[in-house]
Amino acid sequence: MSRTTRSIESDETDAAAYVGVAMRGRLDHIAGLLTATWGDPEQFSNDELLALDIGYGVPGPLTAEYVREEAESHLHALPLAVEVTTTFEVVLGTGGPDDRLLVECRAELDPEQTLQPQYEVRRILYRYSWEGSGEVELVGEDRAAAEAFARRVVPELTE
Repeated sequence: MSRTTRSIESDETDAAAYVGVAMRGRLDHIAGLLTATWGDPEQFSNDELLALDIGYGVPGPLTAEYVREEAESHLHALPLAVEVTTTFEVVLGTGGPDDRLLVECRAELDPEQTLQPQYEVRRILYRYSWEGSGEVELVGEDRAAAEAFARRVVPELTE
């Protein structure tokens, strides 16, 4: 297995500082499980299999079939939910610098499906593009102003 696990040195409660460490650990784990299901499970050392939570307490050598089934089981159990995010892009400028508001929403469906979905605004990003692009998540008064504006111009968000 070519991926390595990095030590966790940053503060887990500081999301901005920890996001890279968390992402690396999570994606290495997923990649390892996928490799165990698709590739040759014998390429893994015992330590690598244990890091994937495969084979702990199982006596003797593990068969390729066992490793594949366990990896598949872990992949199946990994997601807590699958959510759909709808992003409405309000284009503010083009032809020179391009800037826009990206309004990310979660649809709340009517159980009887008689009404259009109601959208809960989860976050709003401001994106600026010229030679490359950058974006920032809006908070506080900036978010409130952007959300009020989006609710005026995006028909699905009007209240």
